[in-house]
Amino acid sequence: MPILPSGARIWLSMAAILEPQTRFLPCRSGQFWYRDLDPATGWLPGDPGRPPECLRTAMVPSSRIEVASHVQVVIAAADEEESRWRGDWLLTFDRPDDFSVADWEASLEFFGSERTKEFLDHAIERCQRQADANQTLDLVGFEPTFDPHPQTASRLARASGAMSELSRRRAESEVGHDEKDVHLVEERFEAMYEFADQTLDLYGPHRALAHHLLAATATELGDVDDAIHHVRACSTLLPQDQAFTADLIARLQRTKRDGAIRLGPRLRSSCERAGEV
Repeated sequence: MPILPSGARIWLSMAAILEPQTRFLPCRSGQFWYRDLDPATGWLPGDPGRPPECLRTAMVPSSRIEVASHVQVVIAAADEEESRWRGDWLLTFDRPDDFSVADWEASLEFFGSERTKEFLDHAIERCQRQADANQTLDLVGFEPTFDPHPQTASRLARASGAMSELSRRRAESEVGHDEKDVHLVEERFEAMYEFADQTLDLYGPHRALAHHLLAATATELGDVDDAIHHVRACSTLLPQDQAFTADLIARLQRTKRDGAIRLGPRLRSSCERAGEV
């Protein structure tokens, strides 16, 4: 637990990776359970309150870089007695607004230390031991939450409701040239897209809501063709939602006409990979 120049304290925690002896949930072979920010909410790192979480599965990491996406950064400010998780993961941790330059440099030194490398190795071992203990079921689409509304349709509806607020926050951040907040919002759009896309593997009345959310997030992320595909599916499955369909089609038409296509993280990364070939 390093004490930073300002008096703040910082920890790394593998608490998001369930204990290996936690065997109340089965898992696919080679995967493990971990706690993640719930993609059905619009909560962003740094927002007040406890981060909303859900349980998810992932492949056992094979490197320190991979496991760093499951390691929490826990902070106690100089005037705080108790530490808390602000929603930050080691792999994507950015300098907090309340960190001085000296604090940030000390944090980076800690992250690159031998102590941290050993910690990450132990985290990989924890993932593997948990996977070995729980790989008893071929599991698809099962994602329990820590809130009172775990149903897929309910979570999709709440995610769709959070979209407008996230879009508003990104617009304000773009006007204020706050690139950090823009990036955080886009990461939530990415998480929502992934969550909705996974639910399409299951049959049920939720599929219309999934296409609704996918159309909205694809539009926000600049994937026009994908958005058109999902808005057509949504209009077929949910014909009474004409206002949403008409509004989204109008937005997509303006985007195509003006050529102002926004590239979110998912598209940017694919374009960057294509440019490297």
